[in-house]
Amino acid sequence: MNCGVRTDEMEARVRERTADLGKANQALEGEIAVRSGVEEALSKERTILRSLIRQRAQLPVHKGYPGQIRCGQLALCAAAGF
Repeated sequence: MNCGVRTDEMEARVRERTADLGKANQALEGEIAVRSGVEEALSKERTILRSLIRQRAQLPVHKGYPGQIRCGQLALCAAAGF
């Protein structure tokens, strides 16, 4: 009889631990999804920035005030943050 009680306790603990692991797994899957979305957004942004940098290298520039370089195409420079 004592052995049967212990078996029941062990089975209950296994079920509880399995449920805890399932919840932890779901939380981790959620974090993975969020990180994947952030990674994708960063990759797109990186591609845009590289394109803007390449375009900026081809723009006519002139010197403004001492130490300042100004773009020839103001709209593109404003979009690129220059």
